[in-house]
Amino acid sequence: MKIFHFTRGFDGQVVTIEPQDKPNRYSRREFQTWGEPRSFWYTDPADRESMIGGNLYIADVDEDKLLNFSDIALGDFRGKHGVDFDALKHHATSQGKIGFRYTVAGRDIVVLFEPLESRKVKMWNT
Repeated sequence: MKIFHFTRGFDGQVVTIEPQDKPNRYSRREFQTWGEPRSFWYTDPADRESMIGGNLYIADVDEDKLLNFSDIALGDFRGKHGVDFDALKHHATSQGKIGFRYTVAGRDIVVLFEPLESRKVKMWNT
């Protein structure tokens, strides 16, 4: 499946998007929930939040390598303060998964734990 990542950190034609281990101004709340290094991708670049911009990159990922939240009972992974993402990641990686796929506010999001090579989309207005 095709996935899309926006970044102001690169301008090359082919780059490897690495999981980030620190929040940027857009993901602070996400990192308060779970500080694990990861990268965020969209399945449709038109679904990006208004504060997200920069260069657009595209990559291919095997859908079978993603743990889809709609296929599991998240209640099985409840921790003291909500979802226990460490347990969820362990569950995913023990099945050979490299990330999660979920929908929030109508946007289909992919979160990856592994680096992924991507290509810059030439014609995109941010």
